[in-house]
Amino acid sequence: MKSNFILKGKIFSFSGGVVFGLCAFLCMELVTIGNNAHAESIQRVRGKSIEKTVKQILPAEAELQHKIVNVDLGVLGKSVVALYRVSRVSTNFNGVVLIPGSNSGAFAVTQLPPMREAEGLFDIEVTSVFSVKQETNSKALIVLYRYLRLGTGDDFKYSGYAYHWNGGEWEIDNPRSQLLIGVSKAADAKKKLESFLPK
Repeated sequence: MKSNFILKGKIFSFSGGVVFGLCAFLCMELVTIGNNAHAESIQRVRGKSIEKTVKQILPAEAELQHKIVNVDLGVLGKSVVALYRVSRVSTNFNGVVLIPGSNSGAFAVTQLPPMREAEGLFDIEVTSVFSVKQETNSKALIVLYRYLRLGTGDDFKYSGYAYHWNGGEWEIDNPRSQLLIGVSKAADAKKKLESFLPK
């Protein structure tokens, strides 16, 4: 059984074993995206769902932390957001955002910055992914999650991250992220974040 991929404008057809190697290659390229102003790009193969396209660029042992969602990011367009753990033993989530390009089915692949929580200390579950208006025509990407410190038996607590696109990469929006501490519902988060909009 063969699979078709389009990478940097070229079509490749591979058998199953080579596909695994190609996926590993793609994942290695993604590691550098967060530090570069120019993201790599992928092309969605016609007839293949966006979910399958996204999963092909994730690490082989990745586990989704939330369903893959389309989020309106203002001037960036309706983008695809995938949050995942790199492996079963990982605790923190990682994020990939596919920003639509000028060609149909083309996406720029960008990565969210890593969580600031120390790896292995918390059980973290993503609960909601959405966007909110910013002062400009762009929108901030919001990720809400609940967490508990492993081995304590404590109840879950709630927090979140706000991410801002600076024109070349994603960065954590610290003031907005601070407002998400203790917030469990998207509606409450949106209301609190409205305080950043011009009156």
